[in-house]
Amino acid sequence: MKINRIYVKNIKAIKEVEVIPAGAHLIVFGGNNKGKTTLLKSLIDRLRSRKPQIVLKEGQSDGIYEMELTDGSIIRWVVKPNTEQLSYTTKEGITIKSGVIKTISQRYFGKEFDINKFLSSSPLEQLKTFQNLFNLNFDEIDEKIQNLSQERYGKKQVLAEYVKKYSVAETLDISVERDRLSEEISALESKREQLKKEKKNIQARNKKFQEQYKQEVEEVSKKAKEVERYNVKCETIRTLYDTLLKFKDTEFADCIDFQKAQEIASQYKPRVIPVVSPPPKLEDDAVVSHKLIEVENKIDTLKNLLENINEVEMLEADIKSLTTQISKLREQKKKLLLSAELPEGFTADLDNNILLYNGYPLTPEQQSSSALIIAGLKLASKVAGEVKSLYVDAAVLDKNSLREVLDWCDKNGYQLLCEIPDYEGGEIEYKIIHEKGDL
Repeated sequence: MKINRIYVKNIKAIKEVEVIPAGAHLIVFGGNNKGKTTLLKSLIDRLRSRKPQIVLKEGQSDGIYEMELTDGSIIRWVVKPNTEQLSYTTKEGITIKSGVIKTISQRYFGKEFDINKFLSSSPLEQLKTFQNLFNLNFDEIDEKIQNLSQERYGKKQVLAEYVKKYSVAETLDISVERDRLSEEISALESKREQLKKEKKNIQARNKKFQEQYKQEVEEVSKKAKEVERYNVKCETIRTLYDTLLKFKDTEFADCIDFQKAQEIASQYKPRVIPVVSPPPKLEDDAVVSHKLIEVENKIDTLKNLLENINEVEMLEADIKSLTTQISKLREQKKKLLLSAELPEGFTADLDNNILLYNGYPLTPEQQSSSALIIAGLKLASKVAGEVKSLYVDAAVLDKNSLREVLDWCDKNGYQLLCEIPDYEGGEIEYKIIHEKGDL
């Protein structure tokens, strides 16, 4: 089913126009604001619940847009200053005046798809529109990919810091380096134990020397006190003997046994007081202690490096795992894309979020003007309704390109409704294309 006749009176810029394409292609020419778009699609827009703020032509009290389809049914839009009426008359002549929008819009004209807006949008917006058109919801997968990619980026940054800070080569054989560090740490730990043992032995020997010296000091001190007491006694006896000698030539001499006193005094001779010897020289453990500190510091450094080597290994494993997860998610997107019934020539570079047509992005730099319009028509045809008429603004097409577009429409059974600007600002004119020679 296609459009057979269009009649418009007092709608926007149009005073009165009737066109009878009878299912053939319809090309409308005219300057800006002369009513090209109004003629071709204002009724369809209204059925899609889109209505301009001002509908009636200035100074007019009523207007009408009537579209007759090739099956004989008629859709009519009557507009007055404060009211409007949409009606649908079946091919049997039955007129329906309620629920027309809901009944007719989706069934006859399908899902709205603005070809020109789509083609002028960014690659990312094109892909989003494409997804919506074919109910391809990548949002959940894209969110997972984004989260995993951010996590992977963070781990790569950390890995780069380890490589930079600890001079760990990115091509380092982790297992070989870990074994080397482990062996070196083990050897240093053995050396540390030897140094600890050596230091402990030195401290034990020094302690023994100190205890022996302490015992010696105690013994010498004890003997010195005994000698001091003995010498005091000797001094006392000598003093007594000297006192007795003073009575030798006195009347008391006969009372004193001077020989016996001399014998006794001669027995008590002073002794030398013993002196404590200097303390022994202890072994110095400073050298061993210094070596021990150096070994422990080196062990700490190597353990820290080993820990970072292990961290590098874990980071690399995490990054590899995240990359695998991202690849699997991208494969899911590709499978989802392939499962959709896409128009011929369409695919997508999902890694870079670019929609492709015949292997190239949908941009004027990569596609011819006719290829762009045909691509848009292919997408529009997938959501078209029972009325097989497609609208496009063909300003970018020259005659040859327009011919290619019309050929595609003929081949696929679509009626093309297109507008072409008249840059001299002329009034609306139209051409009905039944055959190639009519262009």
